[in-house]
Amino acid sequence: MQFVRNARLDAARYHLNVRRDPPSVTSVAFANGFSHLGRFSQEYKLRFGHLPSARHR
Repeated sequence: MQFVRNARLDAARYHLNVRRDPPSVTSVAFANGFSHLGRFSQEYKLRFGHLPSARHR
């Protein structure tokens, strides 16, 4: 399950950081299979060291 979660987080990070005009964090979370936004933000921060709203490159 951790492998799948990491793959989904990686995809979310890609959509938030690589695109020139990124979509909202909410739409990225839902599009990548996360239905609980607080949990998504927590998992994202644990994996990448910052919140998804920070959009670091």
